[in-house]
Amino acid sequence: MAELPATISEAEMIDTVAHWFDLFTKLLTTESSRLYTQIWLKRLVRQGTIPTVRVIQWANEGHADADIALRQVVAEMLDQSERPPATIAGYAAQALNRQPVTRRRGGDAADNLLRNQVIAFCVAKAIEFWHPHLPMSRHRGSKSPSACSVTSAALVKRRINIGEHRVEKIYRDLADLLPGHQTWRASLLSDSNPTL
Repeated sequence: MAELPATISEAEMIDTVAHWFDLFTKLLTTESSRLYTQIWLKRLVRQGTIPTVRVIQWANEGHADADIALRQVVAEMLDQSERPPATIAGYAAQALNRQPVTRRRGGDAADNLLRNQVIAFCVAKAIEFWHPHLPMSRHRGSKSPSACSVTSAALVKRRINIGEHRVEKIYRDLADLLPGHQTWRASLLSDSNPTL
């Protein structure tokens, strides 16, 4: 790994990432995340990007945002005189005979989806911004900073207590949703340099 140049300090990196996170803070409410999830699911269903039966399964398992998205898709289709596919029509017929799915106590995955995407973005941006000096992660016990350690420290500075290993998991889970970063990363990666 390349060492940090003397002109770059870990504290400055943490402040920079904290600033990036601050730019998104007003969007990171639970309600915004739920609305984003519903819109995202509706788009995926309408575009055929995700099998509708998968979203129906989530709704039947008690995910309120999947239920809301499906109800909105069928309502929009009927409003536009479109004939819903059989899977959506079947769900709508069942949904008419029951109450909307209620939110689980303690929240669900949709509550933090937007926040986690911002965290993944901050890690990706840190990797790109301080390339080649800052790897994505670091070995246990290492004192050198990584994009995940810097992002975690920036979050803690903003009173969002998410540890370095959790930040790394969030990044790994969502990195595929960052196509610009993946294109940049692919242009730099070789089999001998997996730390980016």
